[in-house]
Amino acid sequence: MAKVLVVGGGFAGVVAAESLAQTLGSDHQITLAARSHEFVFYPALVRLAFGKAEPDDITFDLREAMLDRKVRFIEGEVARIHLDEGYITFAGGDVVGEMAYDFLVLALGRRLATERISGFFEHCQHLRRQSSAKPVRAKGAQCDADEASECAQKEKRPVHVSG
Repeated sequence: MAKVLVVGGGFAGVVAAESLAQTLGSDHQITLAARSHEFVFYPALVRLAFGKAEPDDITFDLREAMLDRKVRFIEGEVARIHLDEGYITFAGGDVVGEMAYDFLVLALGRRLATERISGFFEHCQHLRRQSSAKPVRAKGAQCDADEASECAQKEKRPVHVSG
């Protein structure tokens, strides 16, 4: 029996873990490790921000979802990957310490280099998680009550959607 460890709870990690579980069957142990048990469908943050969706519409619990797919789920923060020795050190979460693997899939997502754009963080409303959609939604509700032209003059900050 091989131990396959998939690190990353976004689209790539979830799809990789599901596909491996289907392809390899129960003869092998598939584990998905992610920083959070909550999967967020990032493209829908725009809909959430503008009142076209609710938080429950764009999220689901990975721990529950992976049970149905025969994938073990671990919520944890990876501290170090020991490639030559075949184990990962977790710094916190469900596992603190080392976890061995036979095969490792890294699905850690991407990181935008937005710090290279002068003024980006100071002058933009960022939609990177559910909590950042709430202020945009509140401003949208306020704008509905105001005249559209007055509202447009008050808030001219661009919205940055990451996902």
